[in-house]
Amino acid sequence: MKKSVITALTAAMVITLSSITAFAAPSATVPAAETPAVGTAVEAVASPEAYDAATTVSTGYKETAVSATTVKSASVATQNIILNNLDKLGDPTIAQAAADPKKTVSAIVRTVVDVTPAGATKNAAGNYEFTLSCNYIGTGRVYVLHYLEKSKSWEILVPKAATKGAVTIESATLSPFAVVELNVASVAAPATSPKTGETLPAALMFIVIGAAGAVVCTKKVLA
Repeated sequence: MKKSVITALTAAMVITLSSITAFAAPSATVPAAETPAVGTAVEAVASPEAYDAATTVSTGYKETAVSATTVKSASVATQNIILNNLDKLGDPTIAQAAADPKKTVSAIVRTVVDVTPAGATKNAAGNYEFTLSCNYIGTGRVYVLHYLEKSKSWEILVPKAATKGAVTIESATLSPFAVVELNVASVAAPATSPKTGETLPAALMFIVIGAAGAVVCTKKVLA
């Protein structure tokens, strides 16, 4: 009798553990990092737990934390397929800024979470449509990276709508999504020391003025 109970409990535990493994989001493959394009930079990203805590999703969907590997993968993909291809994203302002030596384009991975359906169904176009809300999202140019499980790669999605703190996404499949914000900043001009040839005339002028003053004072005393 005891053996039967133990066997039954063991089988139940195996089934439970198998179910948990099946629902766990797999980690994304980290691609090889390409050389950063001149005038661009990926800024520091947060932890999976921080992204999960700061992000919510529309009713009918569920968002969960991804792995640290997936966050790293999204960061590398941001450099490889967004910053290194600014001229192909359809935003000439950003591309021109990257080509300007006086400006720099930085990309910030605002959030990375896994999205799954929780009652939601696809729209008439055959896509899922949902909104990710996150206070980290600012007012810069926003793109979305979507991880494709079959090809083990990221694709770029132009959001259906993007405002400060929220982005609406339409996608045929659900899996990890990363919200990337691009910002343009001016590069501070380095301080330059005046050339010797430029300062010498000024120094000589002061010496001449000083000498002339001394002569005038001497004449007055002698008079």
